[in-house]
Amino acid sequence: MLQQAWLDIYPGLAKLEPEMAELFARSVSVAELEAGQIAFHPGDVCRNWYMLLRGQVRVHQTLADGREIVVCRFFPGKTCIISALGIMADEPYTTEAVAETDIAALVLPADTFRYLLANSRYFREFVFSAYNT
Repeated sequence: MLQQAWLDIYPGLAKLEPEMAELFARSVSVAELEAGQIAFHPGDVCRNWYMLLRGQVRVHQTLADGREIVVCRFFPGKTCIISALGIMADEPYTTEAVAETDIAALVLPADTFRYLLANSRYFREFVFSAYNT
């Protein structure tokens, strides 16, 4: 069952078909990182899709000359587009994600993400609507 705390932050999950909501709830886990910890590095395989429950993450790319370019930040209510794109393209990360604060995130395995994306209209709408704002 989807937890109310998740639905408070990500109300689009409430639309999931019952069997898809059950799969999501069975598959998802919660991960916590302290401020300054790395969530993923360039070259890492995209094994999970992340949805923040608490805190803020900075995703950046480091150029050859050492300069950092911030690609995006995500926080509760937003999902990690970098992970979604990596999973869909089956490509490793080209960026690094750093917890700017202590964080807690829902972690959905890539295989489950792909299955839900392919089989749930409401999950697709949820994922893509997040990147339309």
